[in-house]
Amino acid sequence: MFAEVGSSSAPPPDSWAYAKKLDEITNVVAMFDVLIVDLDKEMTQAKAEGKNRQEDYKTMMTESAARRTEDSKALGNKTSAKAYAETMLSEQSHVKKDTTQELWPTLKFIDSLHRECDWLMKFFDVWKWQELARKML
Repeated sequence: MFAEVGSSSAPPPDSWAYAKKLDEITNVVAMFDVLIVDLDKEMTQAKAEGKNRQEDYKTMMTESAARRTEDSKALGNKTSAKAYAETMLSEQSHVKKDTTQELWPTLKFIDSLHRECDWLMKFFDVWKWQELARKML
């Protein structure tokens, strides 16, 4: 009995089914080949982009360092200009104070003259009529 089972009682393999399986395997292998090619292409692009970005970063850092140097110099110049302006302001404040102290007596004299003139202008008409009346008498 074992001999009968061991003998080829099963039908021979269907060559169409094997061809279909082989075709499916070939399609899967082809898809993997396409994926590998695409992945290689993407990795090459990523490496090129990374290199470009690294160069851009180096350029940006160089430009930033130059800009910081210029800004530091400009800040130093502005600081000295501010210090000079503050010194001049202090000196001019003292000059103004001294000048005002010198002018104060003159301003007081002008004010007293102004008050006297105002009084004369206010009573000029009265004085004129009094003088006219005195001359007539």
